[in-house]
Amino acid sequence: MPVINCVSWGAPVSEWKDTSFGRRHLADLDRFAERTGLFDRGAIADLAAARGDRLYFSLVNFMLWYGLFIEDVLGPRWRSMRYAPVTVHSMPLWPTRA
Repeated sequence: MPVINCVSWGAPVSEWKDTSFGRRHLADLDRFAERTGLFDRGAIADLAAARGDRLYFSLVNFMLWYGLFIEDVLGPRWRSMRYAPVTVHSMPLWPTRA
């Protein structure tokens, strides 16, 4: 049986944090921590000062998820779009809700 050699590849999120993309979301994380009390603001400041660090990407994803699904920041229009059927070549990817 042949052996397949795989090279693991990950997104360069540690590098993204140190760009304007990352700095913007670190500021958003700080505001989120202040508003919700879910994160320690001192830890967010330490994260901002650290070079690299993939943790911020997980926190940004949580912050975005929380905004969409807990705080419902996009409102009723988003709720109606969330379960809209998506089709590819007229074939639904999942069943529509009744």
